[in-house]
Amino acid sequence: MYYKIKTCRVCSSKKLEKKIILKPMPLGDKYASKKNLFDHFIEINIIECKNCKHLQTSTTADAQKLYSKFLSRPQAINTKLSKDYMDYANDLFKYINKKDVIVDIGSNDGGFLKLFRKKGFKNLVGVEPAKNLSRYANKNKIETINDFFSSKIIKKIYKKFNNKAKIVINNHSLSNIDNINEVIKNVRHMLHSKGVYSVQTFYTVDVIKKKMLENFNHEHIHYFYITTINTIAKRHGLEVFKVFGVKAKGGSIRVYIGHNGMHKIHSSVKLFINKEKKFFKNKKIISTIEKFIKNNSKNITKIIKKNNFKKIIGYGTSIGATTFLTQYNLSKYIKYLIDDDKYRQNKYSPGYNIYVTDNRIIKRFKPDLIVVFAPLYIKKILSKIKNQFGIIQVLKIWPRIELIKKY
Repeated sequence: MYYKIKTCRVCSSKKLEKKIILKPMPLGDKYASKKNLFDHFIEINIIECKNCKHLQTSTTADAQKLYSKFLSRPQAINTKLSKDYMDYANDLFKYINKKDVIVDIGSNDGGFLKLFRKKGFKNLVGVEPAKNLSRYANKNKIETINDFFSSKIIKKIYKKFNNKAKIVINNHSLSNIDNINEVIKNVRHMLHSKGVYSVQTFYTVDVIKKKMLENFNHEHIHYFYITTINTIAKRHGLEVFKVFGVKAKGGSIRVYIGHNGMHKIHSSVKLFINKEKKFFKNKKIISTIEKFIKNNSKNITKIIKKNNFKKIIGYGTSIGATTFLTQYNLSKYIKYLIDDDKYRQNKYSPGYNIYVTDNRIIKRFKPDLIVVFAPLYIKKILSKIKNQFGIIQVLKIWPRIELIKKY
C-alpha cells in the first residue's frame, strides 16, 4: 500500500527532517461506488532535505491504487482554468510548427492536447495511467497511451513518429511522481535539441505562505521550488530558462526547461531564485502550518457546538476535501457531500464513507450548515446556494475560519 522514504527523492541524502506532522489520511481522491473500499489511513508528514532543501512527503503510496482510476478532470469542469490553459497553449505555439511532436505526461482526459489539435497540430500523444481517462481521451480522438511514463513509452513514441518531441508537457503531474530523477532523465532523451519541457505545478512558496492545506495529500509527493527544479534539470543536462507565476490552484508556477545552452535564460529565473533565497531564511515559516491547523480545528468545533448545528453538509469533493475532513477532524459532523460534477456523484468518500450527491440534497435534507471544502471557489458556491435555495449558513474554512450568515 505504501512505504516510508529513507533518503531524499531528489539528492538521495539521508539528512531528512520532519517539518509538518499531519494526521494519517486515506488516499484523498479515491471516491468509490461502494463503502469501505479505501479505508486505510496512511502516514503523511512533510519532510525537508537538509542537503538540498527539497520538501516532500514522508511516504509513497501505491501508484497503481492511486491512478488506475482517477476522478479529477480540472480542465473539464473549471472554465477559468480552461481559459488559462488556452493562453498557456498560445505561448507554446511560438516554439513549434505543425509537424512537430508534442507529448503530454499525465495527460488526464486529453483536454490540453485538444487545444493543439484545434490549431492543426497532428503529431500529439498523451501518456495517462488512469484507464477511465485514457479511454475518454481516445474516444475523443486524442491518442493516449494508458501507462506510466517510462523509457519503454519513449521508445514507443519515437517509433510512431520517428522524431523527438519538440514539446513535452507535465501539467500538475510531476509533483505526483516518486522517481523524479528517472522522469527527467527520460524527458531529456525524448526532448528535441531545441525542444521545450513545460512543467506547471503548485508553487511551494505560495502553498506555505497562504497555508493552502488541500495541497497536502498522498498524490502530491513533491513540493517544488524553482531552485529545486533547476538543480534536478542541470543534473540531467537540462536547465530552466523561463518561469511564469500562475494563478491556477491558488498559486502555481509554469517552468520552461530546455537542453543546456539552447535557450536564452530569461530574467524571471533569477527573480524567482532570489525570492526563494529570502524564503529559505525564514526557518520557522513552514512549522507555522501545524499551529494553523490546530487553531482552525478548535475554532470550527467551537462554532459548530456554539450554534448547535446538527444537519451539516459539505460542498466539494476534490482531494482537498479529504485533507480538510481529516486535519480539521470534521468527518463526524458531515452527513452528505455535494459535488456539481456528475462524474463524482453517487460515490462514497475515502476513509469516511460519506455519500456524495448533487445539490438537490439541500432541498430534501434542509441543512442548518454547509461547509465549503472548495474554498478557492467559495464565491461561486455561495451564489449558487443563494440563487437555488436561499440563504443557508455557510462555514468558510480557508484562509480563515468564518461563519457566513449573509451573502
